[in-house]
Amino acid sequence: MTKLLKTLMLAIGAIIVLSVAATIAISILVDAEKIKAEVKTVVKQQTGGDLDIAGAMSWSIYPEISLSLADVSYTNSGGNKPLARLNALQLSVELMPLFGGNVNVSGINLDGMTLNLEVAKDGTQNWEQNRQAATTAANSQPPSTTQTSTLPTNETGGRDLSVAIETISITNATVNYSDLVSGTTASLSKVSFNSSKANVAGDAFPMMLGFSLEATNPNASVIVDMTADALVNAADKTVQLENLVFNKQVKLDAANGNMKIAAKIAGKLMANGISEVITISGLTVTADVNGDATNGKTLPISFSGDISGDNKAGKYELSNYTLNALDLTISGSIKATEIGGEMSASGPIAISEFNLKKLLTALGQTPPATTNKSALTKVSLSADLNYQGTSAMLQQLNIGLDQSNIKGFAGLTNIEQQFIVADLTIDTINIDDYMPPTAVEPVATVPAAAGDKPSAPAAKTTTSKVVTETQLPLDDLKTVNALVKLAINELVINGLDASNFNVNTRANLGLIDLKNLSVDLYSGNIKTTGVLDARPAAATLNAKLNISGVEMKPILSAVSEVDWLNGKTNLTADITTKGNTVEAWQRSLNGTANFAMTNLLAEGISIDKQLCQGIALINGKSLSNQWSENTQLDNLNGNIRFVNGTMQNDSLTGGSSTLKLKGNGWLSPEKNKMNYKLGVLVAGDQISQDPACAVNERYRDISWPLECKGQLDAEPKDLCGIDESEMKDIVKDLASEELKRKANSKLDDYLKDKNLEGVGDLLKGLFN
Repeated sequence: MTKLLKTLMLAIGAIIVLSVAATIAISILVDAEKIKAEVKTVVKQQTGGDLDIAGAMSWSIYPEISLSLADVSYTNSGGNKPLARLNALQLSVELMPLFGGNVNVSGINLDGMTLNLEVAKDGTQNWEQNRQAATTAANSQPPSTTQTSTLPTNETGGRDLSVAIETISITNATVNYSDLVSGTTASLSKVSFNSSKANVAGDAFPMMLGFSLEATNPNASVIVDMTADALVNAADKTVQLENLVFNKQVKLDAANGNMKIAAKIAGKLMANGISEVITISGLTVTADVNGDATNGKTLPISFSGDISGDNKAGKYELSNYTLNALDLTISGSIKATEIGGEMSASGPIAISEFNLKKLLTALGQTPPATTNKSALTKVSLSADLNYQGTSAMLQQLNIGLDQSNIKGFAGLTNIEQQFIVADLTIDTINIDDYMPPTAVEPVATVPAAAGDKPSAPAAKTTTSKVVTETQLPLDDLKTVNALVKLAINELVINGLDASNFNVNTRANLGLIDLKNLSVDLYSGNIKTTGVLDARPAAATLNAKLNISGVEMKPILSAVSEVDWLNGKTNLTADITTKGNTVEAWQRSLNGTANFAMTNLLAEGISIDKQLCQGIALINGKSLSNQWSENTQLDNLNGNIRFVNGTMQNDSLTGGSSTLKLKGNGWLSPEKNKMNYKLGVLVAGDQISQDPACAVNERYRDISWPLECKGQLDAEPKDLCGIDESEMKDIVKDLASEELKRKANSKLDDYLKDKNLEGVGDLLKGLFN
């Protein structure tokens, strides 16, 4: 674009100089057609292109030199349409000042100028073809014998020539741009430029520029109206625009919807033609934005800052900028190099604290409902931006999120592939604050009027219950290409207090490799690794889980209806599942696990009491002592097979100083049910001090039958109890054994003593 601007400025300058020279020559030479031919030849030699002057050419000498041209066009070498066309040119120069080395131009008027700029499919630029052709033509010409100018020069080598232009007028100009590579087109129409008392001596003169822009890919519509006071200094080749004001209306039609912008721009511009340094100081922009992104609401925006550019060095800077939009304030500085090429940019950026919910509301968006109403009301950011052509990173990142502070870095290491990298540390966060609030449906009741009779029961109707399953965000995962490390010092999630949360994962367009997840939780630690493949029609998960020394009650309370079981737990598991919903994962769960619990406490379930009730029944007595409603075991161990969502426990062992248990069963989270058969052995001399529960040798090797079954959300006391059917069989066996033992004993005495009186005592004390 810089080369293009240079080319256009040189072209306009050449037209003016050529016009002056042509005017002087034409005033001497009468043959206009001969002059046209000579001019065409010179242009051909110098540029390689073809100049055509189809219209009339007229001139005068006195009292001023004037030149008029009509219907002028220029076609570059090999072009099929004119690069530039001009309907009319009028130039007037005062005659007498020329003898004093001054050029006083009465007026320059250009009407109907059209430029056609095109980038071909092979990337060739038609305005560059002229330069290449001119170079070739120049190299083919014989060495010039033209004498060096003897006009007086100043100390820097420049001619002491004063140029002043009373009026400059450009009307109805058009610039058409077409890029066949990118598909971008743009058209500048209704281009107008006006100036008075223009000079190159550094004196201020007013100027005005206006145009309309229509573009596609992206679609845009812009109207520009600019005014300024210009200062041009030929000696040091500088241009300065003071009191610069833009009144601009912009309409954008991008992929994300329409947008209209009404803006005003002001500032001071300084351009140095020698050093090619451009500065805009005191730049201010105020605008009203309205469109789909703002939901039809008008968004006021203001911007201020300083811009500087060193075109030779390829260095540019936006310094001390501030952007305000609603309650959002963004500030910082950016240094950039090679804009339009292998661009790089860096600088600090800061977003002052703002209320995200309020901002979304102002934009016409519905803010997310959160359990904590204060969530998302205090957000801030600071970072160092680093852009290197293919990557964009936020380093030294510091995000304030309500009561949390997030530090680290994040960004894109490959912009084209949208590869995200992040390494973040959060000091403390309560995830529950950001979850949707639990919905409570009110129950409407209508009080009966006095004297109303109870209405008859309504007829039963059959309605189908629609079960909605919880969808997993698998489609979103298919678009993620990322490497993420996250550490959280203190964490609350689903009511659970955790610490030292660390996760390291790689996401590759639906293939999620969980390299490590570790968290300290209730005196223990949980670690897991796994691979989630979201690419198939039914997503698959393979995971390994390790739980070490974790108190289970708070976890079970948070994830299930079981709030009566506690103990330190060690568990290793290797599981697989598939599906696209949480419920499908639950139904498809398969794998194995081993667990060991210590200091087990089952609240509301007393195995001791249940066992003693069975023994007391056999002893023919009733329990008299007060019993704890809880069960304590020193340990509980087992293995688990996950079979299509059901936990099969084939081997369950445990015990305490007085009891030993062994059994098996199953548990189904989906059905919310369990069914366990347990055998309990008496390990000591007694279970309790209750005499009704006295344990004698006859009960030492008996496996007393207990069963635990029912709904997991039932009262614990209703879940476990004596298996009555098996207990009856044990009683029968005990009675039979005791009868035989005592009968044999009495029979021996009878035979020895031949005394029949002992027969009546055979059944006495059968269960004593």
